[in-house]
Amino acid sequence: MKKVLVLGASALALGFGMSAAHAEDPLKLTLSGGAQEAIGYVGNEDGKNNVTAGQKLGKVYQFGDGSIDFDAKTKLDSGITVEFNAAYNVSANADGGAAVGGHTSLSGTNNAGSASGSTGFALKGNGFSENDWIAFSGSFGKFEFGDDFNAAFQAHNDAPYFGMIGGYNWGRNNGYIGSPILTGAGQLNDQTVMFDDYESTKTVYTTPSFAGFGAAVSYAPYANSGDHCCGAQSNSDFATGGGDDYSAVVFYKGDMGDAKVNVDVGYVFENAGNTRGIDGGVSVSIKGITVGGSWLNRTAQTSGASNALKVADGVGNTWDLGLGYETGPWGVTIGYMYSNSFATGGAGFNGAALNGDEKWTMIPVTAKYNLGPGITLNTEVGWAQWKTPDNQSADQVSGIYALLGTTVSF
Repeated sequence: MKKVLVLGASALALGFGMSAAHAEDPLKLTLSGGAQEAIGYVGNEDGKNNVTAGQKLGKVYQFGDGSIDFDAKTKLDSGITVEFNAAYNVSANADGGAAVGGHTSLSGTNNAGSASGSTGFALKGNGFSENDWIAFSGSFGKFEFGDDFNAAFQAHNDAPYFGMIGGYNWGRNNGYIGSPILTGAGQLNDQTVMFDDYESTKTVYTTPSFAGFGAAVSYAPYANSGDHCCGAQSNSDFATGGGDDYSAVVFYKGDMGDAKVNVDVGYVFENAGNTRGIDGGVSVSIKGITVGGSWLNRTAQTSGASNALKVADGVGNTWDLGLGYETGPWGVTIGYMYSNSFATGGAGFNGAALNGDEKWTMIPVTAKYNLGPGITLNTEVGWAQWKTPDNQSADQVSGIYALLGTTVSF
């Protein structure tokens, strides 16, 4: 029997009429998804940031994130597997952006409480967004075309985490404590892969695995394109998006005795901001215990880059480290995350000149309990601090946070 792939309109419309590959052997549709909902308290015991502008020292924090995923797959007579995936984000407050406040600029202006300018949360804060891709895989590896994470992001490992908001590798981390992040550098260097271009259309190629080793590369012709094929290129050193995005990674996934080992080393270059990042991550699990961590270095590629350019590029280092343990329905983690971003030449909340690095620190302790298949209760308690090097008390923000919620998946 000869199989022929024909993805018609009915096949792409939520999977109805999935007889597209061939009447005798159609694409198999898998429907999945999930959501997280949490409520808690975010404190700011040091209480020194923009209190006079209406910010309270502590606040109730709510978080919600939901998505639905459609995946259709078939294997042709040639041995090639063809897959279509569409993911729909259906949560308006997917990244807690409205709870952060604070619009950033190089001048140091802070518009406290402005949800539309909340820092570090714009990429996935849409009320409804869609990402789709088509992939061809076989003995030659895998080619993927569409909206997905870049190669370095797809293979990346982080510290173990069972908490409520995005883990370590998202621009959500500084949302726990309402930090001004006035120079604009902080939100660019608070994750351990340089560039999250999930919403942009790209091509990704992953090699076959050889004894657990593999590699992947990706190219996005317009990093902020959203679902568009292309756009005007920006080669300005001060641009933060709109140019080409190149990514490459080598990785290992395999078993060493009883231990499951995952290692990655990645490289990302984005030519609009003329910025590159080198990252790496490792995760080792054995008998319910997982140890993991990752590291990123961001650098402005322009020779003799000015202080303003280094601030705009988020030059600096980010790393995380953690320990997790699972037994029966229970799981717990403890971790540490640290980030520094070049801030010299920026301005703090009081207008004082910055001379050094912004620093972000987070220590989360998380726990989960499985109520049943696809249903967990999650809790997270932690401490976070954001500070700038101008010695102004208004720029030093720290406090504890506590969150309780549930995660469902199907």
